[in-house]
Amino acid sequence: MIVLAIAPEALVHPSFQMSFAATLGLVALVQLGMPHLFARPDSSSATRVALWGGCELAMPTLASLVAGLATTPYAAFHFHRVTPYRVLANLAAMPVVSALVMPAGLLGLLGMPFGLDGPFWQLMGWASTG
Repeated sequence: MIVLAIAPEALVHPSFQMSFAATLGLVALVQLGMPHLFARPDSSSATRVALWGGCELAMPTLASLVAGLATTPYAAFHFHRVTPYRVLANLAAMPVVSALVMPAGLLGLLGMPFGLDGPFWQLMGWASTG
């Protein structure tokens, strides 16, 4: 709402539309789908542990699939292309972004006032470009 109040023309830009669609898809997933994927309280401890491990693998896959499907119509309309391997690409990128890119960015911001940010930006650039 703040973005639209400041720049109402953002409504017709692909980045706004795709971000909104992905967010809406993920909120719907959390509200409608995720409660059915977790173990019930009356399940045994072994079952809960097994389901927890399965959920740790299934949730990023499901989130990537839902966000990708939600943004596909906008990508096809604005960019005239559909990427069939987006879920696999997102899953491959998630560990690198979580383990290297984001921590390097945070450490770069913390080191910036002291002039110690250079190596962190280099690590961030190296990790994000492959």
